[in-house]
Amino acid sequence: NQQKIEDFVVEMLLHVAKHEPFDPESYMIQYIQHRRAGKPPPSPGRSRKSSRKQADSGNRVAAPRLTVLHGLCDTQEHTEAMRHFLTNWVDDTEGKAMLAQAKSRSAKPRKDATIFESCQSNVSNRSVSTAEFLNWDCDVLAQREETLLRWSVAVFEEQAALEALDIDQPALEEWLGVIQDNYTPKSQVPNPYHNFKHAFNVLTVTVLLLEGQGAAYCTPATKFAALMGAIAHDVGHPGFNNDYFVKTRHPLAIRYNDNSVLESMHASVAFELMLNTPNANFLRKTETSTYEVIRKNVIAVILATDMKIHFELVQQVNALGQSQEPPDDKAKDLVLRCLVHAGDLSNPVLPTELYCQWAYRVVLEFHHQAEMEKKRGVPFQPFMEHHPDNTLELAKLQCGFVSFVVQPFWNAMVGVLPHVQTRVDQLGVNLKYWQAIKAEEEEKAKKVAEAGQ
Repeated sequence: NQQKIEDFVVEMLLHVAKHEPFDPESYMIQYIQHRRAGKPPPSPGRSRKSSRKQADSGNRVAAPRLTVLHGLCDTQEHTEAMRHFLTNWVDDTEGKAMLAQAKSRSAKPRKDATIFESCQSNVSNRSVSTAEFLNWDCDVLAQREETLLRWSVAVFEEQAALEALDIDQPALEEWLGVIQDNYTPKSQVPNPYHNFKHAFNVLTVTVLLLEGQGAAYCTPATKFAALMGAIAHDVGHPGFNNDYFVKTRHPLAIRYNDNSVLESMHASVAFELMLNTPNANFLRKTETSTYEVIRKNVIAVILATDMKIHFELVQQVNALGQSQEPPDDKAKDLVLRCLVHAGDLSNPVLPTELYCQWAYRVVLEFHHQAEMEKKRGVPFQPFMEHHPDNTLELAKLQCGFVSFVVQPFWNAMVGVLPHVQTRVDQLGVNLKYWQAIKAEEEEKAKKVAEAGQ
């Protein structure tokens, strides 16, 4: 029986490798369902392979390519649904015992939402050249988290004035390790989008924005705060947004009075991990005045990632960009808050191939939330309902998101940081890409409708 299980899994993985579905986990669940029912393997739907062929047939920018191994790495801890299907498929006692043992290892419940595991960071001391990843073309999703952790250390070593600020570097490395660990606590399944890879991407974009004119808006202490806030801005993220916690009257929403629920939690956890993890308090030797500046600004940049204040930030940055006055403290505080927020909204300004990968993941997370809200009988946002394999709805969502949310913000940022104009240009390329996808899918739908009449 064990040999049959192994043969089945190998066969399934070969199908995944052959078809390269966008969502390997969902495809494997469908594969198990079909095989249990005696049906042939399911169609992968819109796969990465078919998307590449589609892009290669015209002048459109190539669609995203994720390797199968990369897709499987992100789902190596079985979801509850995957475990359910596997358990039902395995009839023999030995197989069920193996699955139960695996589940008990990976799904131990946490006693309290504020209690996070500590870990030894074991960050490699191998020298790292930041030039290989501090650029707009770096494929963060293709990297292992261990690599990103090592790169994070290198960023702080190179970009932050650690010695001048009396930052304890070994403790900082320990803190970075527990931050990475707590983006996916051991009792949870990794989020498709809000994970350490997203955090690292925001960190690198923050650094890139600080180049050139960005440096004029920071002191060593506030720059460190921006980097610290960037890497920790989503730590402990549960994969659901603020609205979900408010609607379900979750204890986190009660604790933070329905106001910036997750952002408040992320900021709190960042400091809790520093203070409560052995050998991780990297600010213990820092002067009180410097500590206060860092803490104040870490909290500020994380709270500024709340989308409820997005349009307020757009108006303020527009006004700042049109001002002829040299930046005062208020202007510097505003730009600092916008750096991490811009990093959080940077997917659409990346090369199209990278943007598509991130877009798929965030929409998949939206879909998971909508499905959960349906189960719990609470209202859900219609735009979050569709699975990202629904190409037309994915394209519609991206067109609206770029046009009404991202583009106004990044256009305003150019007035303050002119060197980001190249990213606004890329944003325009990406918008045209999604508009072309949308038009193509709408034409397909029209033809299908006409054929059915």
